[in-house]
Amino acid sequence: SMELNGACALVTGASRGIGRAIALTLGEAGADVALTARNESELKELAGRIQGMGRRAPVFPADLLRPGDVRALAEAVEGEFSRVDILINNAGAVILRPTVELSEKEFEEMIELNLTSVFRLTRLLLPGMLQRRCGHIVMIASTAALRGFAGGAAYAAAKFGLNGFAQSLFYETRSSNVRVTTIYPSSVNTDMTRQSRLVEHEERLIQPVDIARAVVAALQADDRATLKEIEVWGTNP
Repeated sequence: SMELNGACALVTGASRGIGRAIALTLGEAGADVALTARNESELKELAGRIQGMGRRAPVFPADLLRPGDVRALAEAVEGEFSRVDILINNAGAVILRPTVELSEKEFEEMIELNLTSVFRLTRLLLPGMLQRRCGHIVMIASTAALRGFAGGAAYAAAKFGLNGFAQSLFYETRSSNVRVTTIYPSSVNTDMTRQSRLVEHEERLIQPVDIARAVVAALQADDRATLKEIEVWGTNP
C-alpha cells in the first residue's frame, strides 16, 4: 500500500469544496500536501490548518487555463518536494445550459479546464513517477462522465473525455507500478453544485469529506491492488 506518512501530494482546485476536503484528509493521513488554486488567501488559510498537523503544505497559486502556469506549477512542486507521489486532479468548473444557448467559448472553456489542463499537468509529472516506478494519479470526474443529462452538453463532454484519458492512462502505467484511480461523485454539497442549481435538497447531498475518504481508501489499497473506479452516490437521493 502507499504509506501516506511522508508521501508528497499535489491537489489542484484545493481552495474549497472537494479539493479542500481531500487536502485536509491527506494531511491527517500524514502526507505533505502542495496546494494549488487561483485564490491565494483561501490556500494560505488551508495551508495553516495542514501545517498545524505537522505536515508541509506549500502554496502555489495558479490558473490552470494557462499552460505557462501549469508548467511553472509542476516545476515548483517538484522543486519543493523533489518528487510527487500523489497527483489529485480535482480542479474543474461547470457551465450548465442547453446546447442552443451554449457559446463556443463556453464549450472550449469546459474542455480546457476539465480535460486539457488535467492532461497537461499529468503529462509533466508522469515521467518522474514512471522513472521511480511509484505514484498514484487520482482523477475527480463526475457521474456526468458516465451519463449525459439535459444542460450538461459541455460539462459531460469534458468529463467523458477525462474518463477516456484516465482509462487509457490506467493501462499505460500499470506495468510501471503507477496507479490511476477515477472517482465519480454524484452531486456533492459544494459551492459549485449550489451555484449551478443542480440540486434542491442540500441535506441529502454527499459531503466533500465523503469523496476525500474514497480517495484515501484508493491510495491506501495494497500495492497489488488498484481501485480503478469508484462511484460515490448519495444513499437517499
